[in-house]
Amino acid sequence: MAMEKLKREARQGIKDYMLAEFRRGVFIFVYESDLYARLEEHARGRLREKAIASAYLPGRWFIFPAWSHHWQCGIASLGSSKDRNLWGTIFEINAEQLAALDSQATWNGVTYNRIQLHELHTADNKPFADHVYTYVAIAQGNGEFKPNAAYLSSIKESAIAYSLPSEHVDAIDAMMAVPDEMGEGVQGGESTHARRH
Repeated sequence: MAMEKLKREARQGIKDYMLAEFRRGVFIFVYESDLYARLEEHARGRLREKAIASAYLPGRWFIFPAWSHHWQCGIASLGSSKDRNLWGTIFEINAEQLAALDSQATWNGVTYNRIQLHELHTADNKPFADHVYTYVAIAQGNGEFKPNAAYLSSIKESAIAYSLPSEHVDAIDAMMAVPDEMGEGVQGGESTHARRH
């Protein structure tokens, strides 16, 4: 009887450990309005409570490698930049919520891959030491589209809602002010996203 009790306790201990691991916090970097919206769904209206810091990716900026059925324009992903930093928000979520995001790989006609970031910096210019993930859009066709005003406005609204720096908001405004950068077409910038083969 004592041995059976020990076995039951051991099995329960393993289950408790696995559950704790499943629920432990993981960090995700969000830089784009559709990603904010996806995360909001899984946070059940409590997303703001999970925001822990503003942060940026040095030498990165938006590219638009895929077409969104919802926005009817190019959707943002991570690209390279010589003179810009891409700002966003770090959230702490649990592994269950991360798995739910992974299972929802396609959103508004755009398929995403989760990647781990290694160069993220906080507002005080210090590297963020913990493992952080984000999602990047898989390129469609030649991977070159343009955003429209409504979509860029949604990115701007998210940036303002999460108190990202004014220079980031101003850079989004500058994109909206240039007619050649709007609508469907070619968007410059070296891509660092995954491509579909």
